[in-house]
Amino acid sequence: MLTIFSIRALEKSPAWMLAKRFREDESGATAIEYSLIVALIFLAVLGAARSFGDSSNEMYTTIETEIDTAIN
Repeated sequence: MLTIFSIRALEKSPAWMLAKRFREDESGATAIEYSLIVALIFLAVLGAARSFGDSSNEMYTTIETEIDTAIN
């Protein structure tokens, strides 16, 4: 059974202090948030580049077909 004295003793233990400091530390959260933003921007750029590549490929295929038709 925990008494008020054992709870106070627990709160002063090194493990409790470490857990409390870890819980109150917010510096890592900011780094994670920025990492997620960078990842989302990367995915948007990757999607745009892929779409541009598909459109370019389609355009050059059409040009190739038109040139082949004009030559023959």
